[in-house]
Amino acid sequence: MRTLTNVFFFNLTIGDFMVNCICIPTTLFFYIYRDWIFGETLCRLTPFFQSTAVSVSVLSMLSISVNRYFAIHIPLRAKILFSRNRVHVMLASIWGISLGAFSPMLYINKVTTYGLPDIFTVRACHEVWTIAELKHGYNLIIFLLLFLLPLTVMSALYLKISMALWSKNRQLFSNARKQACMSTPVDRLLLQRRKTVRTLVLLVVLFAGSWFPYYVVYFWLEFNSRSLYVSVVNTFVYPLAQLVGLSNSSINPILYCFLSNGFRRALLNMCCRRSKRTRNGLVMTVRYRCSDDSGVGSVETVLS
Repeated sequence: MRTLTNVFFFNLTIGDFMVNCICIPTTLFFYIYRDWIFGETLCRLTPFFQSTAVSVSVLSMLSISVNRYFAIHIPLRAKILFSRNRVHVMLASIWGISLGAFSPMLYINKVTTYGLPDIFTVRACHEVWTIAELKHGYNLIIFLLLFLLPLTVMSALYLKISMALWSKNRQLFSNARKQACMSTPVDRLLLQRRKTVRTLVLLVVLFAGSWFPYYVVYFWLEFNSRSLYVSVVNTFVYPLAQLVGLSNSSINPILYCFLSNGFRRALLNMCCRRSKRTRNGLVMTVRYRCSDDSGVGSVETVLS
């Protein structure tokens, strides 16, 4: 996991792992059997992990987009701004913000029992707020700051990146021409970067398309609690929207492995733990190539 983009991909994978192992099984079981059997602890942890994973994904993709922007528009500063120590701080900040922002989920989610005792009872896991206005304000702020705003920034950055990469003006890559390895043509570098941006944009579009319907349905239920359609939406539409959002965490690992040769190689190396001799040879190979994450341009990109 040497390149910066690989590091953030691995960060995304951790969030996806939490969703796939905990959130999807428990949520799917509840919607099928309409009874929460997993107890109070998982009732608090499941929504907490789901929200945290979404936030980690958004902030990680935002960090990647900022890095791509600097690597293409201001390549000399990219290596300084995204040094190893600063990347570690960014990763810690991503998890700190995500865990802190959704820590209230550990307290407001509770198991409630409905029905007639000793005859028929159904348990449900849901949020219990003492003040409705506080719930609306909290959820709206979270949506704006940790979903809508980052996606807007990413859209603007990738638009600028795309305009630069597909522009006929090669002056944007004159710096890369001078500093890239002598055997690396700028044309090949340009094609590699275009492929990288296409893949990253695909990840962002799939993420936004998966989770945006969930937020639309969620806020509709929040502000239309007296509507005649609440029961239908809450029973059929909301579960479908949530499962579509959660499915993004199942799609992402496939995209990482099949669209990112660099991430696939790094993941296999980490899991299989190749011999020391092989690792040393790999390090020597990397040292004699310019890293695209450093901002100076190379064909040795993470998404080759």
